[in-house]
Amino acid sequence: GKITELWFDGSIGIPIEDIIKTHAPGVICFQGPCANIRWPGTETGCLPYPAWNGIMKRDAATGKATAIHGTPDGDCWQPLEADTPIRDHFWFYEDGAEKYLKSLDHLMNIYYQSVGYGSFLLLNSNPDKTGLIPEPDATRTAEFGAEIRRRFASPAAETSGEGDDVVLELDGPTNIDHIITMEDIAGGEIVREYVIEGLADGEWFRLCEGISIGHKKIDYFEQVE
Repeated sequence: GKITELWFDGSIGIPIEDIIKTHAPGVICFQGPCANIRWPGTETGCLPYPAWNGIMKRDAATGKATAIHGTPDGDCWQPLEADTPIRDHFWFYEDGAEKYLKSLDHLMNIYYQSVGYGSFLLLNSNPDKTGLIPEPDATRTAEFGAEIRRRFASPAAETSGEGDDVVLELDGPTNIDHIITMEDIAGGEIVREYVIEGLADGEWFRLCEGISIGHKKIDYFEQVE
């Protein structure tokens, strides 16, 4: 079947371009001479901020670039893939390691600092000795997915626009505690700074601010009307 992603943990030194062209054209490749995504440089699943997806070709060519090499002025695009195991810090199954299963709060914190910083999240789950994902791990993963949907599946309002100012109209007084911003990344990451304000009682006040947006930026704060 179709190969979606290749992982070369710790990179790979031999040329593989011909093999990929024959057997996995268009594949997502993690590290190595054909790398088109990057390891952040940590296995916590959390990224630094800003986490730029742009990178210089000379750094990309090493196949071992990390988040530290990201730059908004990069001349090629190599997104970050944040990876972490669901049991902290077990990449392979081990008896008695259930107590190290990450809590839902811990996983959501990782989500905000990976997907919420414009990255992809790879959450590692380990088959046990039967070849199946252990029930506690599967249950926690399902809880994680359900919580993501609970928080983000039904936004209060949406808009889009161009220019220095974009206005989001609400139907009336609305309680807000999250704002998701997405940038058109067809030409790279253009935004270098942003501020989001809310209107209440005829006055504008600052809700959040940041540096980069990229594919997606999730800001969250104490609920305000």
